[in-house]
Amino acid sequence: MALSPEAQQLLNSREVQNLLADLRSSPLVDYRRAMALKSRILEELFRVFVQNEERNQLFRR
Repeated sequence: MALSPEAQQLLNSREVQNLLADLRSSPLVDYRRAMALKSRILEELFRVFVQNEERNQLFRR
């Protein structure tokens, strides 16, 4: 997360914070909505990871 200001901005956005609050307040886990939210964050983190050649090379070893 430290290398992706975009992911941080997304996570801290009002939309995502409201969605998190809604998910946390539900008595049951809404797996579909939770996974959709996680996917948005993970896709952004993956985009940054792929663009970082040094980290990418270390991962492939």
